[in-house]
Amino acid sequence: MHLPESKLYSVNRTLFAFVVSKFLLGDVLYLSWIVFSQTRSVLNGGSTSIFMYAYFIIFYAQSSMSGLLQRSFYFGYNACICYAFFLMLGTISFRASLLFVRQIYRNVKLE
Repeated sequence: MHLPESKLYSVNRTLFAFVVSKFLLGDVLYLSWIVFSQTRSVLNGGSTSIFMYAYFIIFYAQSSMSGLLQRSFYFGYNACICYAFFLMLGTISFRASLLFVRQIYRNVKLE
């Protein structure tokens, strides 16, 4: 298949723009990751608890529980459990990210 010269130029220019933007975007994302890694790591680690709470809601919808007291106890205790998991997993993720960033800077400092 033979493309006309103008279309070939357009395809090459588009491909070049895509490759350059991928490299620039990668650099920007890497730098923002270094700057915001600790806050993000806590949120990324703790986001599992959101899925846990969603599962608790689905489980409640499929169960035969009823009544205001039972509902408030169920959602209240599950909210406490999910908050505890958020803190636990967020702490683990934060510590792992912190150790990783310190190791990177230690290796850069040695060079």
